[in-house]
Amino acid sequence: MATYIKKGVWGFNQLHPVLSKCFGWIERHYEKRGKDCKITSVAEGNHTTGSLHYIFRAIDFANLEEVFGTIRTIINNFCNKYGIPKHHFDLVYYEDLKIFHLEYDVVK
Repeated sequence: MATYIKKGVWGFNQLHPVLSKCFGWIERHYEKRGKDCKITSVAEGNHTTGSLHYIFRAIDFANLEEVFGTIRTIINNFCNKYGIPKHHFDLVYYEDLKIFHLEYDVVK
């Protein structure tokens, strides 16, 4: 299927290279299952002060059929393959918005 970028979202091509590569793994997971993925936010919008969105280290995406554990497993497999500490990735699911928030934070 396809990955769609919500109208008004900008910064996708400026994502940190590690986050971009990890998100590519998530995209391939969706493709293999014939599912669409919608990017809902990168650097635009109203995020909290100090948000990693503003430095291209966070991305929000939606797929109502996916479960948190599946996405976390993809991230963990990515980290294992490339020797990246798993705690550098934070994944949150916002039930009210029906979106996943993924950030890459090397300070943790």
